[in-house]
Amino acid sequence: MTKSPKETLKDPVTGKPLPKGVWYRGPGQYQARKMVNGKRHRETFASASLARRWLQDVRAKAHVGQLEPPARKRNQITFGELFERFGRERMTERDADRMGHLPALLGSSIASLKIDKWTNGDVRDFRDAMLAAGLAKGTVVKRLNMIAAIVEYANSEWDTTILNHASAKRTKRPEGADRKRNRRLRDGEEAELLRAASRSDGVFRHYPDVVWLIRWSIEQG
Repeated sequence: MTKSPKETLKDPVTGKPLPKGVWYRGPGQYQARKMVNGKRHRETFASASLARRWLQDVRAKAHVGQLEPPARKRNQITFGELFERFGRERMTERDADRMGHLPALLGSSIASLKIDKWTNGDVRDFRDAMLAAGLAKGTVVKRLNMIAAIVEYANSEWDTTILNHASAKRTKRPEGADRKRNRRLRDGEEAELLRAASRSDGVFRHYPDVVWLIRWSIEQG
């Protein structure tokens, strides 16, 4: 028997009216939809309250012009587009990386891949191609780590949902690349390093991402 329009506007779990723009799709599935400038933004949540909160966030971001493209559109861009955006927005004061390593990423086979279509094999092929070309192992690791950091940043700040195949946990680094390292951080040194890096008058004051990058690098081992 078909439900009446009034019944479909109620949350069957709580019996309360659903927020405007939220539809119940089944147990634990509340879909929120919002049309902005002719583009439909749509996400599914575990509760009506979470869906309502997302709608409020979408409206607020749309009002100030900070709304990102819909999730489906975000995941259709290529890694080349992702690398270019990171270069424009996050590498303005990192000349060595922007001019030395970023062009290599943009010229790689990974650059043409859609961000939701890559695999561990794509990263391994890129690693092996660099080694076969005679690049130093340290350079290979640097570029793999750069891709992993860009993906991590995009997921954190640009609302992408990329599986990070470039992380050290998923793709093995060349052996011997870190041979120059002769010791690890002792107790208390990590906290001291982070304090020094975050000083407003310190040597890293022009690099706002350095504390985040240090933490991420330590986690990578």
